[in-house]
Amino acid sequence: MRWWCALGLVLLAGSVGAQEKPGGLCPGLLLSYSCGNGVCESWLGESLATCPQDCEEAAIASYNRVKRCPEVQEVVVPENAEQAQQAVEAALSNGQRLRFVGSRHTISGALCGDGVVIASEALRTIHGIEEFEGHTTVRADAGVKLVELTEWLHERGWSLGYALMGYNGVSLAGAIGTGSHGSSPKHSAVLSSKVASLDVIGADGQLQSYSAGTTDPDVWKSLTTHVGMLGFVVNLRLRVEPQFKLKVKVTYHDESSLFDEGGALEEVKECDYGQINWWPRTGKYFKTCGKVTTKRVHSGAQNVLLDPFTLEGSAPLARNLFQVAACDRQIAKTIEATRYADFVLNPPFEKDVWWWFDPIRSSKVKGYSHRMMSSYFDSEGDGIFNVDWEVAVPQQFSEQALIAVRDILHRYGVSLFEVGVFLRFAPSESTSWLANSATGGPFREGEIAMYIELPVPDPVAFDEGWMAWYEAPYREVVTTLIQDYGGRAHLGKNKDWVFEFETEEDVYGENLLRFQSTVSELDPTGVFSNDWSFSLGLSR
Repeated sequence: MRWWCALGLVLLAGSVGAQEKPGGLCPGLLLSYSCGNGVCESWLGESLATCPQDCEEAAIASYNRVKRCPEVQEVVVPENAEQAQQAVEAALSNGQRLRFVGSRHTISGALCGDGVVIASEALRTIHGIEEFEGHTTVRADAGVKLVELTEWLHERGWSLGYALMGYNGVSLAGAIGTGSHGSSPKHSAVLSSKVASLDVIGADGQLQSYSAGTTDPDVWKSLTTHVGMLGFVVNLRLRVEPQFKLKVKVTYHDESSLFDEGGALEEVKECDYGQINWWPRTGKYFKTCGKVTTKRVHSGAQNVLLDPFTLEGSAPLARNLFQVAACDRQIAKTIEATRYADFVLNPPFEKDVWWWFDPIRSSKVKGYSHRMMSSYFDSEGDGIFNVDWEVAVPQQFSEQALIAVRDILHRYGVSLFEVGVFLRFAPSESTSWLANSATGGPFREGEIAMYIELPVPDPVAFDEGWMAWYEAPYREVVTTLIQDYGGRAHLGKNKDWVFEFETEEDVYGENLLRFQSTVSELDPTGVFSNDWSFSLGLSR
């Protein structure tokens, strides 16, 4: 029996009514069973007010419908560059603004617009391996998903190194545009740093080719984390490297070692691939450490961290448990402890063994690089509403920042019961202006930025008072990391107020001014702008 089945039986016997709650009974307990299945069921109490995720009409929404874009007028899905160019030209002639989407795993306002949206989901061709400007590259269309490209490269003996997101269902152009990253304290781990060329349909409707070797450096560093503000990316080249294997070990620890001298970075400094999942209310963490190996891989070895729900129809029960936990922090503590215990019993990797007919979970695996660092979950259909709060902090503040996060979470009595708090790492690089770990200000070239990510459920049917109470600890974490520790928010995660706060704190400084200069040059009339771009600090 999986963790949520056992815990569900326990909580059914518990007293939800006995908890201290703002404003009375926990909202949405029954509604949480149905809200999230993609159908607006008014007979179950769903409405625009109680379940906008199912009931709000929006032409574009994030994969989990946490972010919805009701003002979008039209969505165009081109099958080639010519059709994309025609769509841009038509919008320009009609005086409409343009935005662009891929696999829609962005939950920030970067996703939305008020005119035409061009979706890259049908642009899925991988054109091949090419030598380009002195590097071995792969050329692929913008809508190709990371999982598709990494498997294609693997079959030909190539890889993207360590620049792999934990979730591999993202589109290439979207991952680049938001500065998405993997986790390595030793190696380049931001996908933007791999970009060698981009073919972009610009604000004049023309297709323009840019490359690291031929484009003005300021313009190039704007394009490599473009947040959809510089045009529609049709295809791109990424630098590749030979495929390699990782020997991965998952170990379990008391949280105290995270706060010893050297902090979390000390724990992963010997890892080529290193990641920590910290469970603050339980006082534990597990570390995933991968080191390059030449030994034979295990059959079927893969990362399954992000695929916790294994039974058909389990999402409604999980949503209800998460709704209860959102209302009652003591129950949330129990769920967090149970989740951690489940990961001890069922580590986040699996492999085949000769003596059993199904793959088994294992804390020690050897596998090909991409299958060790990324995993997949089905984002279609009945699902969980989730918000990721993520801020990168520079190396010199990482120890103090993590202590501050611990103290805030402990003071509020908050639990992170999905996958804990992610701690990821990557060297700061000067390959873009707006990746949240990009060199600039307190982020110094080559030093190791630490990404602190708090994935939490987004409850249903919470009014303003309930939501303010629920989000208070996460707001304090985010604002503290930005204001006191030089942090920057992930461009594709977080809620929109975070970027307004960043603008007040001037977190990007000169970097944002350089990016603004490119926007003014390539899009002087603002056809690619949206309300979120102004929150980011770009001029109207």
